[in-house]
Amino acid sequence: MVVTYDENYLGDPARMFVQLYLDGVWKDDTDFTGARAVLGPEMSHMLIGAQNDIGNTYNLIPGYYDEIAIYDGLLSPERILAHYLAWQPQTCEDLISRGYASAADFNEDCKINFADFAEFAVNWMLCNDPEDENCLPNW
Repeated sequence: MVVTYDENYLGDPARMFVQLYLDGVWKDDTDFTGARAVLGPEMSHMLIGAQNDIGNTYNLIPGYYDEIAIYDGLLSPERILAHYLAWQPQTCEDLISRGYASAADFNEDCKINFADFAEFAVNWMLCNDPEDENCLPNW
């Protein structure tokens, strides 16, 4: 997700304009002038991944950010798309090396299917007694 803002919207320094891109593609834009009073001209009260209500932080986003970058100027739609595409994994190994593989993908082929279930079942049968001291937990 990319959010761009222009604090001098259409030449008016009292207005603020925000554009939202998702997966490198423009989704929405809005006049965000009302937020200027809260954020201030230097945006010192801006939070990424949460909300702030008079000093109380809440609604934290339960997820991961692959990158946070702040640029001094607007990025073109072409540059936003290029930046998004440059990060995209090209292979299953890329996905796994970045830590985005599914926990249910036991054979690490980036597909969750009966092969994964079979591997899960085999390992489950190796150690299914939590009271056995020689048994390493696999559940």
